[in-house]
Amino acid sequence: MAAGGDHALGTRQPVSEPSIPSDTANPLKAFFWPGIRDEATARAVARNGMVASFIIAILILTYVLLQTAPWISLIEAALFAAAGIGIRLMNRIAAAAGLALYAGEQFFALLNGRIGRNLLVLFIVVFFLMMFINALRAVLIFEEMKGRAKSAPGK
Repeated sequence: MAAGGDHALGTRQPVSEPSIPSDTANPLKAFFWPGIRDEATARAVARNGMVASFIIAILILTYVLLQTAPWISLIEAALFAAAGIGIRLMNRIAAAAGLALYAGEQFFALLNGRIGRNLLVLFIVVFFLMMFINALRAVLIFEEMKGRAKSAPGK
């Protein structure tokens, strides 16, 4: 060994690996409650809410075009599309509006018996609901990170 604790060429010095975030160990937890550590992960999580908004808007538009939903439903499709655009821009009002619109719609569907005991429909509802909840979380955490960065010394 060389002086100072170095070792010979060809052998590897053990390097401390960064700890694996707990949400990557459990994929189910990673989906339902993803860790938001920085601005990049906040944007990635919020993107899921944007995708959910656009999927719902496209489905509503499809139902209208197939004449299984009234044309007035186009307003709802436009609201979901607007929420998706707002979520993409990391706007907390848009994220909250998307969540409220979807949760309210599903609550009334549950009251009217449209969800019922169909487990697939229930799974889809929970899937989209978690996408909207996590998008709102991501946008709020993103804004908090931005606020901290602005108030940090030297900024």
